[in-house]
Amino acid sequence: MHNNILDKKEGILSHFKDDFIAQRMMSMGVLPGAKVRLVRANPRIGAYYILASNRHFAMREEEVKSMIIV
Repeated sequence: MHNNILDKKEGILSHFKDDFIAQRMMSMGVLPGAKVRLVRANPRIGAYYILASNRHFAMREEEVKSMIIV
């Protein structure tokens, strides 16, 4: 079963649901196959802090929900 990172706090990034978000994330270095972990979440304002491939990223809710983790 596939989950996004909000359901499964860490895992391997399988793919993205949205192609536009996938292009933006991959240009920043968040690539499929990378280890991804949710470090901090503030869903009230839609802000998330992610660790991916030993790099930290601040992301919006739609970007985080687009990430499919296995």
